[in-house]
Amino acid sequence: MTDDELMATFENNTIAPAAFSHERHVRVAWLLPRMYGAVDGFERLVVGITSMVGWASRMLFMSRSLAPGSASLCW
Repeated sequence: MTDDELMATFENNTIAPAAFSHERHVRVAWLLPRMYGAVDGFERLVVGITSMVGWASRMLFMSRSLAPGSASLCW
């Protein structure tokens, strides 16, 4: 994944948490301040990680809380 692709998926919150390896985390943390400056870059990092954790937590909750076949009850 190129830097541009990584940044696009991170900033659009479309990168799966499982695909956000340590190496990619470091790349994002290195690229953001270069793209947006130290303060704005750090704020974007916090927002992106927080969004990713929230998304992963919701998916984990859904996968553990729904019994097989009960997903249709939610719709």
